[in-house]
Amino acid sequence: MSKEEEHVERVLYEDEVSDLKDADKTRRWGRAALYFLLNIGLLFMLYVLLGLIGLLVGMFLLIFLFPSPFITAPNWYKITTEGLVLEKGIVRIREGLNLRFKVYRDRNYIAVLRKNREIMWLYAHNVDRLMEALNEVSLAKS
Repeated sequence: MSKEEEHVERVLYEDEVSDLKDADKTRRWGRAALYFLLNIGLLFMLYVLLGLIGLLVGMFLLIFLFPSPFITAPNWYKITTEGLVLEKGIVRIREGLNLRFKVYRDRNYIAVLRKNREIMWLYAHNVDRLMEALNEVSLAKS
């Protein structure tokens, strides 16, 4: 097998999931609103108690420790041997990223976590096949 044949990109899973995202829209918006209000409340509380220093500490906490109110959830994606292909480009799944995957079968999505923070939700019509594809790509890259 030549080197050119080794680098042929193979599609492991592909899905168009706008219907699943629409069905879960109220939960996603509710989560975003709750986290946003908690973040604003924390900043206000720290500002009242500690002044400008508290505001700066609160901003540091929000940026580096607390979960983001908004999570990326693409309408279309495909998992290839090279990584996760989105409409705007490719996300290479490498060992150094320390990505983990958490399956939510009841909501039909897999959460992509990095350092215990959810960074992306991948909705899927077949969650088990998506998880197999993600495991295959992440194991091949490590």
